[in-house]
Amino acid sequence: MSAGDKVVLTLPNEYQLVLRSEQQLGCARYIVNEVFKKRSYWREGFEIGPTDTVVDIGANVGVFALWAASQAGRVVSVEPTAAIECLEASLAANGIKNVTPVRNAVSNETGTLKLLEHPGFNAVSHHANFEQTRWNQRFIRLFFRKEQQPPIEVECPCTTLAQLLIDLEI
Repeated sequence: MSAGDKVVLTLPNEYQLVLRSEQQLGCARYIVNEVFKKRSYWREGFEIGPTDTVVDIGANVGVFALWAASQAGRVVSVEPTAAIECLEASLAANGIKNVTPVRNAVSNETGTLKLLEHPGFNAVSHHANFEQTRWNQRFIRLFFRKEQQPPIEVECPCTTLAQLLIDLEI
């Protein structure tokens, strides 16, 4: 499961999900369960086909993208945080060519956006002005059991959904 500092999780579709650390494993397993076992993104009549383009906004480490990649003609995965590096590593490890990772945020205007990221923990990133609820704080402690570092503020590029679709010729 571990490859140097990286952690590799084999998904039910046999793709390898490459994570940056053990700290991401709990959240990744939760998302894998939602996507593959509970089939939360599968809806009768809305199946993904080989000529379809799927736009995944908030891609995180890329579990959904790795699920959709074998079904869709094209997957665009949008994620503003460093979690997208896991997707990029997973795409390389699996030789997947039909997924385009885009490191960006999507909002109602273009420019930049300040986010709070929790180092080593990718499940909860949010706008810098968002005040965390007790639930969010408990959620972080549940999955992030080691000594928690304070969140860091990062600035990321931001675009509108309309502009993203134009830029990617969708």
